[in-house]
Amino acid sequence: MQRSILLLPPWAEELNRCRYWLACQARYWQQQGIATLIVDLYGTGDSHGDFADARLDIWHDNLNEQWQWLTEQTGVAPWLWAVRGGSLFLPQLMLLDSPGWLLWQPLLRGDHWLNQWLRMKFIQQQMTKQPVTMGNLRQQLMEQGLTMGGYFWSAALAKQLTTLRLDAAGLLPKRIIWQSLQTLSPAEYKLLIAWQQTTHCVHNHWPSGPFWQMPAALINNELLQAPWPCHG
Repeated sequence: MQRSILLLPPWAEELNRCRYWLACQARYWQQQGIATLIVDLYGTGDSHGDFADARLDIWHDNLNEQWQWLTEQTGVAPWLWAVRGGSLFLPQLMLLDSPGWLLWQPLLRGDHWLNQWLRMKFIQQQMTKQPVTMGNLRQQLMEQGLTMGGYFWSAALAKQLTTLRLDAAGLLPKRIIWQSLQTLSPAEYKLLIAWQQTTHCVHNHWPSGPFWQMPAALINNELLQAPWPCHG
């Protein structure tokens, strides 16, 4: 039986940092006979639209369409390969009959991730000596939208992202493989243990740095040629 996997991509600048090695990993798996699909979501990469107009419902429709296409092409339900923020799509896709999830350094909460971008924006503003507070930036993001990391985040998308939580996924697949670069945080460990009560879930460590922040030239070759860990 042919194996297949669908990417749930990271977002914004993290996707730009990851794009090269995601393509390398996909080609490596293709050479192993694993059908791997990577498609830019609306408003990202080479897709139609602008990031400022992106919304979660549009992205969910994109992923459902990709799932249906890949299933029809291969005759089997694909694994879901969630990288960083792509993990936050999983609760909305849990009704898909996927045999498993492959998680690469997954995010647990959309609001925490947005806070990281707000902190970086705050530091940039401080360096230019523009008077601003974190509260001001958060209010602007939620009411008018805000440019962060080279992307304009609309207020509508920001509000949607704050509602996303990986632990909201109630219907789990038969297998989950969680790969990360360091020891799990207390919140991550708690979720891992909860999942292990209901499904086969394992956690693996990676011999690499934060790939979503690193130039492609610095990526560990072991990461670019990760073997297929999803038997079945």
